[in-house]
Amino acid sequence: MRIEARCAALREPELSVLALASAALLAALLVGASTLSRADRTRVALPAASLCVEAPSGSAIVVVAGDATRAVYRFSDGRRPCREVDGPRGVFFEAARVLAASPDKAFVLRADGRLLYRAVDEVLEALRRAGARRIVLAAQPAPSARLSS
Repeated sequence: MRIEARCAALREPELSVLALASAALLAALLVGASTLSRADRTRVALPAASLCVEAPSGSAIVVVAGDATRAVYRFSDGRRPCREVDGPRGVFFEAARVLAASPDKAFVLRADGRLLYRAVDEVLEALRRAGARRIVLAAQPAPSARLSS
């Protein structure tokens, strides 16, 4: 009896550039809820994330609270308490004002997980139009989450 065994050549695992870029973007966007400044105490049901990074100290804060039927928008420049603004348009004007004084300012977006995605998308677009380049999404650490620096 003859037994023949063949070994397949081992190949390096292939990771697509898109997968790596997506993972890097996700890591850069998610921030643990505990790292936020005391400028905002608005209660929102943050989504959970398995990987969290810390937001830069003094980041501006944008809060979108509510549910599928109504959204409330709040803004803080990172130094003063949050105050209500007039929707994504108000976020745009406040962000533009902050960025005029500090072009590299980071923004933390705390969006309630019960909101329609459209509300979050409109705020992201308002921040982009205002010139924000550093935006992180607040998330609640999942039970198995790890903190990345």
